[in-house]
Amino acid sequence: MPLDDTAVLLCAEVKLPDDVILIGPRGDSSQIALDKRRQIDLAGKVGFAVPPSQSFENEREILEHEVDFPVVVKPALAMRKNGASLSKERTWICSDRNELRLALADSTNGAPMLLQKYIVGEGQGLFGLATSRGVIAWSGHRRLRMMNPHGSGASACTVVEKIDADCKAAAERFVAACEWRGLFMIEMLREESGRLWFMEFNGRPWGSMALARRIGLEYPAWAAQLALEPEKNIDVRATEGYVPVCRHLGREILYLLFVLRGPRSKAVAAWPSIWRGIADVIRVGRNDRWYNWRRDDSAVFLSDCYATLRDQLLKPKYKR
Repeated sequence: MPLDDTAVLLCAEVKLPDDVILIGPRGDSSQIALDKRRQIDLAGKVGFAVPPSQSFENEREILEHEVDFPVVVKPALAMRKNGASLSKERTWICSDRNELRLALADSTNGAPMLLQKYIVGEGQGLFGLATSRGVIAWSGHRRLRMMNPHGSGASACTVVEKIDADCKAAAERFVAACEWRGLFMIEMLREESGRLWFMEFNGRPWGSMALARRIGLEYPAWAAQLALEPEKNIDVRATEGYVPVCRHLGREILYLLFVLRGPRSKAVAAWPSIWRGIADVIRVGRNDRWYNWRRDDSAVFLSDCYATLRDQLLKPKYKR
């Protein structure tokens, strides 16, 4: 079971032995999982609201183009082959051409990129398990805090108690059109007006899986069962009325560091104060739960926190 985009690409590229069952995308499905250009095109066709987007083959094409700022510059491929290695470009928010030049100077040369209208809103996820009989185990999460307020995975998230019916119908059409099988996550953004925008499609386990499992939705185990027995009936029983908040210790610490550092683009008008950030992080509610915490195996919790901090803090810095 590939757990991230790197593993999705590797599993798609490597010929696995005949006796190995891949619990993840293969063939054209792996391209849908990795190519955001195809995702955006399909999302618009099935009825999702999609931010105005343009695709470019390299940085030079972007700089030669007239840009309506502010924009988000993101890699067109979730992961790509770069010679003998794999690489993934960063995502940037740009308020003007000077910020755009700085962002592109930090990108890998020759990588296909997307420019999208910058939309301010709350990150939400729509989750499910696609079978030959349709999608089962629907659920939704929303981000209470993002590790990086510019836009990133959640450091704290909770349950969406009522899934938007139009988005659910569009998601069903999306997975049917690409003949998807297995677990999936559709990342969306809800702006202040209430409108939901399609951001991307993930065909692998997602960052907030801890929250899904807290309410009884065992997506990885169910995906494994269906890979072994495609016609198996899965007994989906979420815990009704239980709305926990799941928090990631390493990401909560990084959230405070990002808040302290401040925004990196003039397009980001609203930025949390450090005192508000500290108050939010140190406040622990009755229904708060921690990612990877098990009383009988605290080593996983601590090592994951350490690895999260190490990987983020030792990343190459943005050159200004």
